[in-house]
Amino acid sequence: MRDNSITRIFAIGFIIAALMFSSIFMGMVDTQSIDSHGTPETAAHLFYNVTDSPPAETGPRSHPAPSPHYDTPIISGWNFISFPVTAAGSPESVLNDAGGDTTWSVVKWYNPQTPANPWKTYRIGATTNDLNYIDNTMGLWVYITDPGSDEMLSVNGEEPGVTQILLYAGWNLVGYPSRVQVSASETLPLTVDIMSYYQTLSPYIIDTADLAGVTLETGHGYWVHSTSDITWDVVNPEPIRQTAEFERMQGVLIRYTLGISYDVIAEIAEEDIVYTLVRSTTVMNQAINFYGNNGVNLANCEWIIADSDSYWTRDYGPWWITDENGDFGIVDFPYNRPRPADNAVPAAVASYLGVPLDYMDVYHAGGNYMTDGQGISVSTDLVLEENAGLTETQVRQLHKDYLNIDTYHIVPDANGEYIKHIDCWAKYLDVDKIMIREVPVEHIQYDEIEAAVDYFESQISAYGTPYQVYRVYTPNDEPYSNCLILNDKVLLPIMGGSWDDEAIASYQAAMPGYEIIGFTGTWESTDALHCRTRGIPDLGMLYIQHFPVRGPKPDSEPIEIKAKITAYSGSDITAQELCWKLSTEPTYHVVPMSQVTGNQYTAFIPGQVPGVTIQYYIHASDASGRDETNPLIGIPDPHVFTVT
Repeated sequence: MRDNSITRIFAIGFIIAALMFSSIFMGMVDTQSIDSHGTPETAAHLFYNVTDSPPAETGPRSHPAPSPHYDTPIISGWNFISFPVTAAGSPESVLNDAGGDTTWSVVKWYNPQTPANPWKTYRIGATTNDLNYIDNTMGLWVYITDPGSDEMLSVNGEEPGVTQILLYAGWNLVGYPSRVQVSASETLPLTVDIMSYYQTLSPYIIDTADLAGVTLETGHGYWVHSTSDITWDVVNPEPIRQTAEFERMQGVLIRYTLGISYDVIAEIAEEDIVYTLVRSTTVMNQAINFYGNNGVNLANCEWIIADSDSYWTRDYGPWWITDENGDFGIVDFPYNRPRPADNAVPAAVASYLGVPLDYMDVYHAGGNYMTDGQGISVSTDLVLEENAGLTETQVRQLHKDYLNIDTYHIVPDANGEYIKHIDCWAKYLDVDKIMIREVPVEHIQYDEIEAAVDYFESQISAYGTPYQVYRVYTPNDEPYSNCLILNDKVLLPIMGGSWDDEAIASYQAAMPGYEIIGFTGTWESTDALHCRTRGIPDLGMLYIQHFPVRGPKPDSEPIEIKAKITAYSGSDITAQELCWKLSTEPTYHVVPMSQVTGNQYTAFIPGQVPGVTIQYYIHASDASGRDETNPLIGIPDPHVFTVT
């Protein structure tokens, strides 16, 4: 007997008939059968997660959705599932398979708080439903009437940080709202003494006290027996995220002897740290003398004593991630040049800054790689040529494993140059903005460059919208795309020619509010300012992740704005605000955001009349003194949508 007075009698004949790929398994059982069965607990328990393959988690990077979502593989008939996102509400609002064509008719859940009538049911079209709310803490039995063209049930929602599940004394039917597989003994409270899980071979249902032998998996549901009431905290580690160049930086890595002018160094050192690679203390003292004589703010200069072969820190410098522990780290790779000292620089930087170092065995160069900070990256097909020992699938998988890149655009080199680096002709300006060079129609690479423009205009950004592609005119192969974004500045290589002013104007149009500063130098069409610098992110960054509202939105309905706010300094977040206004209003309305769970916050813009345009940004601050907005530039270039 279950502690909750529910009989756990498993009729052997019924088990064998049901689980030997019976009509239930094939999805041909009448949808009424579970409701009319004398012990629905038995059926639900038996048919837990009828798919053999683990669910695949996806997000807006691979599907054009306004926010992250979770796809659960399903078949026709009964499926026992859970979902690891923060969706909650009526069954029809949560299990709506947004953007898909999957349909279902019945949802059931076991409620231990009502032992006289524990099984709760929601049936589409019924008037006597007693299951009117579901969330990610529940294991749900769902009858699928049509699995749709993709055989997935999609649930929209953010990935939770920590989810609290109240376990009652006795048996509980729970979900597992985490994307990390873990031993049950490592996560369940000590009051849990027995649990049950499904396996595909007889005896199908396993009741076990050996919790160390059970692996909890995303999208699965479990029977959990607790000896007393207790709260189970399900912790979902932060996913690996590679930082983008247009995020908050604390400094720039360069090498002495120099490939950039003292004017560039002085500009960086005004507000940020210049990290200079020097071979020895003797060279460092020489550099200090020259920096001081050329107006560089020495208070913002730090020195990393390490050998190097060249000044192209972009190509061999460290790639930055935030890891599953919420810490910054470096991912190293074999540099695609025979320069061993350069190749060792990421390890030297990791040691100097005291951050962990990992190694991705893919030959690469930083100039042939750009990322949006949301799991989408771009390289030319040079990355495949230089890793001939790997298949394209293996190259992509390594970027997924080490950098969490879900979408990797590997494209032909539009320039047709020997170097084949993406930063010679394209640049991410923001998650949904790309700058691509423009040439006159008679230019030898005109067709290739326009083909690249056509390609990116047809692609979907991580925001779920097509890329905004901006152009900068480079009739004489000026290296205008080879610029450095440094917080609210763009350091632009200029040639002292007639097209410099137009290039500055192009960036001003694409990046309102940013200061665009031109610098002359020993630039070449394939080698300029970006190649010779490497940003170092703010290791105490106050990071706001937000997927903007995609318009138009219906009138009169409040519009929810969600954000994930993370203080990598470890400091308390002291303010989190939604700032919004109509485009015709002079000032912003400020609405405090409410904490949903962990580092997730929400606020609402009131319903509006049709035809208005709404501008908004998110503001946060923390006890370290950091003050941040999303978009990073804030008021000059806010998020915008319309109401219909």
